[in-house]
Amino acid sequence: MLTTQRRKVVIPPNPWATPTPVEALSFYTGPGCGSRGAMADERFPVRWIAARKVWEVDARPYGRIREVLFPGADTAIRFCERAMADEVRRAILKDIKNGVPEEVAVSPYLPRESTLGAWVQRWMEYLEGEVKAGQRSPTYLRRLRDFTRDGGDFAPIVGRSVYAINTTLLNQLVRSLRARGLSETSVVHVLGALRTCLGFVAEHSDRFRVPKFPALRRDTREPGLLSPDEQDLVLDAIPVAKRGAFLALVDLMIRPGEVRALNVEEYDFATRELRVTHAMKGVNLDAPRGLTKSRDRRHLHVTARLAEWIEIHVGPEARLRGSVPLFANPDGRGADGRLGYYCLADRWRDASAAAHVKAVGLYNGTKHSTSTWLRKSGLSLAEIAQALGHAGGKSGSLAVTERYARPPRLVNENVVSLLDARRKRAETVR
Repeated sequence: MLTTQRRKVVIPPNPWATPTPVEALSFYTGPGCGSRGAMADERFPVRWIAARKVWEVDARPYGRIREVLFPGADTAIRFCERAMADEVRRAILKDIKNGVPEEVAVSPYLPRESTLGAWVQRWMEYLEGEVKAGQRSPTYLRRLRDFTRDGGDFAPIVGRSVYAINTTLLNQLVRSLRARGLSETSVVHVLGALRTCLGFVAEHSDRFRVPKFPALRRDTREPGLLSPDEQDLVLDAIPVAKRGAFLALVDLMIRPGEVRALNVEEYDFATRELRVTHAMKGVNLDAPRGLTKSRDRRHLHVTARLAEWIEIHVGPEARLRGSVPLFANPDGRGADGRLGYYCLADRWRDASAAAHVKAVGLYNGTKHSTSTWLRKSGLSLAEIAQALGHAGGKSGSLAVTERYARPPRLVNENVVSLLDARRKRAETVR
């Protein structure tokens, strides 16, 4: 007599499955109550915590569950009876059996402190302290607040536990951001801010590891550049008394925030050396003065024309005081006469229009243009990185320097020059 054995059908895990909502628990005061059968599994044991007089589900490494906070409630329900903890455990194990990843299955029951929103709040408080200490720019903090505010770019996952954030969830976030119409560059910025936030979590939590982020590429855009002759035309259109800061931007490739933070005492009139040690942490006149972006201290020789300008326009009184701005703003409203960012940007734009030079922004018209010309003239990327203040010219900073000093048009120009030279040699041979 033949017996037919039934084959066991194995259902593959569903990566898109979602965990059981906490409202489905039997002790939730609402519809949808019901008890589940026991499930044989040794994971996430239930134990009595005598010191706290509460039952817990030991869901480590994701956390310990001793209470459940239902949506809309202010107070969590503690596991005063074992049946409560057992039911939460059964719900978690059932979700895992149905294909829900462990960290996602556990996440609805973890304490409120483990959510991304709670960690974002701690991160913002930490950054506020950094801003007050002059270590961070207020502009950077304001940009992050746009990402983390209610309804902001983090909104789709802000209520999830940080332990539930994985590559699958990050890909879902990317799709939702694109569906809202964000450009690829904006998506890259949002993911970059989220990665930094999760890095902060990893620094303050021994059991959290930053998940692998999706590989994204920002929109490529060819920067506008000026030739040295065009830069000189713009400089000539700026009144001489206001030209010093722009000479530093063009010749020394110092960042605008660093130019604004320079004091007279940081320039040596005998050796013509400039110490770049600080930067303004924000675009407004009342921005704090803190360390440079790369937190380094650079000693720079100035060009002859910049040294001449400083010699003429920085008077004896300023030299004696020392702590006054090296490049003061004659028209400024600030008490100390320090330049604001928009004063520099607007003055550069107006001078470009007056000189009939194509409109190129302050950063591209000074720092980018000069570094590109230096690269074309034979200076190595490592040397340019040192001059730009890119992490001391280390290998990790060279990719950043290359974006400054070697845009695609420079490569194309070199290729065309080689092809033209080859053609001329061929014509000579004929």
